[in-house]
Amino acid sequence: MVVISYLREEAGHGYMAYKLLADLGVHLTAADFAGKKHFVYVFDELPESWTELALFNCLGDRAGRFQAEEWVDCSYAPQARVAPGVVKDEAGHGNLGLKNLTRICETPEGRAEVERLLPKWYAIALDMFGKSESKRDEKYRQLGLKRRSNEEARQVFIAELTPLLRGLGFQVPDPRAGRRF
Repeated sequence: MVVISYLREEAGHGYMAYKLLADLGVHLTAADFAGKKHFVYVFDELPESWTELALFNCLGDRAGRFQAEEWVDCSYAPQARVAPGVVKDEAGHGNLGLKNLTRICETPEGRAEVERLLPKWYAIALDMFGKSESKRDEKYRQLGLKRRSNEEARQVFIAELTPLLRGLGFQVPDPRAGRRF
């Protein structure tokens, strides 16, 4: 039931994004995405186990919360209106992931699986913030669509995540390892 609730919330986020784009005159269909890789490639990396889902939630959804926090009070009023709900949902998803990781780590096998998969999902989560030298990053801040640079947001994310991972008994992966950008 918890996973179904999570998926319902994520589907709602997709619908919100669809409506925001439609209001701007952009009309997307499933065919627009068929066979294409996502720019934010976390959506191409489907979790293959409960451990991967927990890592996706704890790291990826937590990074999603950071992205949605940028929209709160942004200059585009429709996006600013939906942002608090998305932030709340993503915070819950990140906390769900941490709770599930804690449970998984209760067994030696679970702890070993988390340790094996953590570097992959850590790199994916860090890449969700975009390139540090992004050409659009400064423009988005000038337009009031976001407050922090990609790298500033990534560093705040790392600062929040580090004590959580250490609290589970893990070393924080190298933030440069396994990154695509």
